Amino acid sequence: MKTTAAVVYETGKPVELVELDLDGPRAGEARQPRRRPASWPPP
Repeated sequence: MKTTAAVVYETGKPVELVELDLDGPRAGEARQPRRRPASWPPP
């Protein structure tokens, strides 16, 4: 599973967007789908 994360590698450096490969759920775990708040986008 791929995801994008905001990463800071050093203090004072800009935030970088990095694509990460995540392992799938293990035994006894479940993937929870992300949901937007009901008021998205904000008024």
